[in-house]
Amino acid sequence: MRSHLSNSLNKSVQVIIAIYVFEINDSWSEKNHISNRHLKGRAKRFSRKIFPLSGETLNILNVFRKKQSEFLKGTDQINKNDYILLNLRDSRLAFLGMPIGQASMNLIIKKVAKKVKVNNEDKQISCYNCRHTVASKWANTSGIALSFLAFRLGHSFQQLLKTYVHEDADRSQNMMDLMKKNNNKKIINLKCA
Repeated sequence: MRSHLSNSLNKSVQVIIAIYVFEINDSWSEKNHISNRHLKGRAKRFSRKIFPLSGETLNILNVFRKKQSEFLKGTDQINKNDYILLNLRDSRLAFLGMPIGQASMNLIIKKVAKKVKVNNEDKQISCYNCRHTVASKWANTSGIALSFLAFRLGHSFQQLLKTYVHEDADRSQNMMDLMKKNNNKKIINLKCA
């Protein structure tokens, strides 16, 4: 199970210095159709907070939660675990209180990407790839505190560097140009065969 956001349970929005984030303290086992009662690969009672949510995203989630509650009331069902993304496409799964699974989330993301004409160049679109893309963009952004990013992603600093920090040819050239300008020395570009 790779997508921590789509398969996490017991999510609660918290306000930290007027920034809205999800606190994730549980994950869903699609194989066993039960809560793991902890984050996969983490100690019990461990939780983490994900990247800040924009006000617009928070509003969309609140509208979705309200509509989900209204739908459930109309079908005499209760969201006993207070999941944000309860599986409503399959009435049996909804009645059992199961969240949307990773495969369903990936299908939804693919449909949305197609609808908004994302050019994925035949690359797979999934929750995992979305997380990886966002994390890579953040990790390669100047001024980002990489230790903060590693903590948010649930990685060690070394794992963050290994997984998400990549060479950027344009940025490399910009850095070489900056070094030439600032050092006023001749820099020789060596290419290894």
